[in-house]
Amino acid sequence: MGLRRTQSIVIVTAGALSLFLVSCVPWQWDYLIEAAGRATQDDVQKRFGAPLLTKSLGESGSSWTYRYEVKSSFVGRRGDMLGGAACIEYLLTFDTQEILTYWLRQPC
Repeated sequence: MGLRRTQSIVIVTAGALSLFLVSCVPWQWDYLIEAAGRATQDDVQKRFGAPLLTKSLGESGSSWTYRYEVKSSFVGRRGDMLGGAACIEYLLTFDTQEILTYWLRQPC
């Protein structure tokens, strides 16, 4: 009986910790994971708004840059996630069909 209860506590604790960690993922990151390979420039612009910068990559497509500067009053929280940088850029690459093919998240 004691072993079964210990296992239940471990499972509940692991589940709670997983939920906490997932909730720390920025919404942009979460969206881009699902959107890569299928979202169009129009889809991305509806979700993110107009990009800060756009660049033609010639026959390869184009790239867009979004920048987020977030300030938080929570101790230990900077940027868009716990322990994150105060400024984050998302670099998005689109193919010639305007489909999101690649993205990168980096500090400004």
